[in-house]
Amino acid sequence: MKNFKCIALYSTLLLFMAGCAVTRATVAIHDVVLLPEERIFTVPAGQVLNVTLDGKPLQMTFPHPMKLVYESVLVRQEEKLNNEILKTAKAEKDKTKMMGMAGSAISALAGLVWIVARRKKVKIEGSLKGEA
Repeated sequence: MKNFKCIALYSTLLLFMAGCAVTRATVAIHDVVLLPEERIFTVPAGQVLNVTLDGKPLQMTFPHPMKLVYESVLVRQEEKLNNEILKTAKAEKDKTKMMGMAGSAISALAGLVWIVARRKKVKIEGSLKGEA
C-alpha cells in the first residue's frame, strides 16, 4: 500500500510537471516586433548628419524632415512591385492569347458557314437551271 501511495504521488507530480511544460511551450505572442531594417526613421529638419560619400566624410543638413530606411526594405518593395507588374503582364498576355484563339475559331466557323451556304446556293441554282 505504501508503494502504491509513492507511485501515485510521483506520477501525479510527473503529470503536473508535464502539464506545466506543455502550457509553457504554447504561449502566444501578442506584440509584433519590428526588426531595425524594417523601421523607417525620420530625420527632423535642420539636423546635421555625418555621412560618408565615396569614402569621404561629409556633413549634411536637411531642409525638410526626411525619411531614412535600409536599402533592403527598398529592394524588397521593388521586388514586390516588379512581381505584381510581371503577373499583370502575364495575365494580359494570356488574355490576348485567348482572345486570338477565340477570334480564329470564330473566323473558321464563319468560313465553314460561308462554304456550306455557297454550296447550297450552287445546288439551288443548278436545280433551277436544270428545270428550265
